[in-house]
Amino acid sequence: MADNNQLEQMKQKYASVLAAVQQQQVQLSHVHIQDNKLFIQGIAPSEQAKNKVWDEIKRVNPNWAQELTADITVDAGSQQTPSASGGSGLTLSNPAIRSPRSAGMFTAIPAPT
Repeated sequence: MADNNQLEQMKQKYASVLAAVQQQQVQLSHVHIQDNKLFIQGIAPSEQAKNKVWDEIKRVNPNWAQELTADITVDAGSQQTPSASGGSGLTLSNPAIRSPRSAGMFTAIPAPT
């Protein structure tokens, strides 16, 4: 029963953290007392979301490590971000090189005057 009281007290203290978790769409798998600390475990959709939760943890308590364990990882499936190079090292001229036509066949776009 003591764990339930402690859990409720910690949830109240870290209510803004739990709100940030929800706002950042972090999927929580565990919120409980472990080793006399609040234990939070979840998966964030991005590194940015994870960092926002951590920023809030540090804002609430700069000495958070004394009373909180947070295991927040980033969803590996959301790590794939599109890039201007197509993600495989292709540049805008590389696809032309791989095509039957030569890259030199494409004319430059004139600069605005």
